[in-house]
Amino acid sequence: MKKTRTMVFMGLFVAMEVILKGFLYYQPTPTLRFTFESVVIAISAIAFGPILAGIGAVLTDIISYLLHPAGPFFPGLTLSAFLVGGIYGLILYNKKVSLIRVVIAAAVVMVFIELGLNTFWLSMLYQKGVILLFMQRLTKLFMLPVQVFVIYSVWRYAGKELMKYFSRKKEAV
Repeated sequence: MKKTRTMVFMGLFVAMEVILKGFLYYQPTPTLRFTFESVVIAISAIAFGPILAGIGAVLTDIISYLLHPAGPFFPGLTLSAFLVGGIYGLILYNKKVSLIRVVIAAAVVMVFIELGLNTFWLSMLYQKGVILLFMQRLTKLFMLPVQVFVIYSVWRYAGKELMKYFSRKKEAV
């Protein structure tokens, strides 16, 4: 029954990510998008580990593209989504979720994936200079404290209840 429960929760996380990625965002340019999608990825990584969080992020990327494509599909961005789940999972899964760990995880994702790898992918996709895109995408750093606050607060207040329900031995009849 634990596998069924994991699949149900992952389905809920993917649905939340699709909503946040596809409907609740601000996109001032084609190469710059502000969203809270990574908050849900982080929570799923804390609860289920890096592999399942990465798979959930990949499913979200593909489903979001199919529902509302914003530009051409690019597999590099899907790889980045998997890496975001993996990084959050490696830093936060099966460890005490402290504020410093959340800051480290969110900063690594922001610097290496959002500002690094995704900027590179977008320069390939849109045939624009990496430096130009990087300078434009530096504004994403404003989201870092907000993401840290939301991830830490959600886990602090809802994570324990989630894990209590998830780790229950017997099914409710």
